[in-house]
Amino acid sequence: MPLPWFHAVLKLLCLLASQRCLAYEHSMARSLAYLEKAVYCGREKFQKWDVGDSVTMAPKVNASQLRFVQSSEQAAAGIGRLIEPDGCFVAIRGTFGPISSLLDAVFWLMDFEHVLGCPSCQVVAGFYLAYLSIRDQIFHALAEFQCHQRPLYLVGHSQGAASLSYFLFDALMRKYTVQHMYALESPRPGNENFAEKLRALVGAADAWRVTHYQDLVPHLPPPGVFGYVHALPEIYYDTRNGTHYLECGVEDKNCSGRWWAWQLNTVDHDSFAQIYPCKCALPEARPESIWPPVAFLRSTSWVQTSMSTTFKERLMLLFG
Repeated sequence: MPLPWFHAVLKLLCLLASQRCLAYEHSMARSLAYLEKAVYCGREKFQKWDVGDSVTMAPKVNASQLRFVQSSEQAAAGIGRLIEPDGCFVAIRGTFGPISSLLDAVFWLMDFEHVLGCPSCQVVAGFYLAYLSIRDQIFHALAEFQCHQRPLYLVGHSQGAASLSYFLFDALMRKYTVQHMYALESPRPGNENFAEKLRALVGAADAWRVTHYQDLVPHLPPPGVFGYVHALPEIYYDTRNGTHYLECGVEDKNCSGRWWAWQLNTVDHDSFAQIYPCKCALPEARPESIWPPVAFLRSTSWVQTSMSTTFKERLMLLFG
């Protein structure tokens, strides 16, 4: 068995060479996807670990150290201690409910909070506001579960995958050790400056965005005028049904980038590798995607939605 110092030297050499040393682990990605499913079961079921097939298919958790956090912006995450493998996990829920859907549509760029650590970095406003609404609760739970000296296992889906990119940045800046990070079906989280800084922080860690066949969402927001880009290299599952995948670059025309816009769909957004990570239980039929939330934006029902003063103030700042 290689000595610990050998791994440290190998990682240093990888960083100096700007190369990725840790390969994607398909079995781990599937396992973490079941942690993501568990978050969609809601607070009560999650904290009792009454989460269907995630009980047996996800990594083994310490059921006495679980925390479900959420905000009035309808962002949510599950945090907990793992028994096997030893460590802690964070799973960030994707779009869920009308306010969360509205934030999907707030796609212009805003300044990233780490001005000194990430000059000229900008991120997608709606995704970032959703993340900020639960960030402190996540780190409080990690501190309570004594996770700073343990490896982190990170997963998120859709809007939650974009939020996971911001959390990854924060966790690395706070000197957490990230063992695995898989952002499932992530939209583009920010501009090139943010992407370059995040990749520099990640180094040789096992951090990927995972895409499935002809899913539309990883192509949003489009690069266009504002310069949206993906931050992490891609794992691309290249069939609708199956587990075959390709390891790709950051914006790779040989992977999900092979498709023209009219060939994309929302059907492939809800699953990957024959798992539905955004459903607590396996759905009988694929629901319609809420991206983009056209019907929602055409209505005025969001005005009557119960929102915190903080969120209303944020919207006023964004909309002017």
